[in-house]
Amino acid sequence: MTTSTMELGAVERVMEEALSLPRPERAALARELISSLEPNDEAASIEAEWVAVAAERSRAYDAGETTASDWRESVAIVQAALDARIAAGVSK
Repeated sequence: MTTSTMELGAVERVMEEALSLPRPERAALARELISSLEPNDEAASIEAEWVAVAAERSRAYDAGETTASDWRESVAIVQAALDARIAAGVSK
C-alpha cells in the first residue's frame, strides 16, 4: 500500500502505533518492512538481519542480560583466538 492509496493520516497513525510497540516487536516490524522493500535483494536481507541482531543486542543490554566492553578489548580477544587457531594449525 502506498501513500497514494492510503491517506496520510492513516500512515501517521500506523507509524505512531508502530513506534509505541516494545523494542522486540519494533525490530521484527522493521525487519519485515526492510525485507519488503527489496525482497529479492540479498543485501536487503542481510541488512534486515543485522537490524534484528542490533535490536536484540540493544534489548539484552537494556535488560541487563549482557554488558558492554571496550572495542579494543574485543579486538584483542578475537586476535588472540585467531592466533591460537593459527598456532594450532586449524584453518576453519
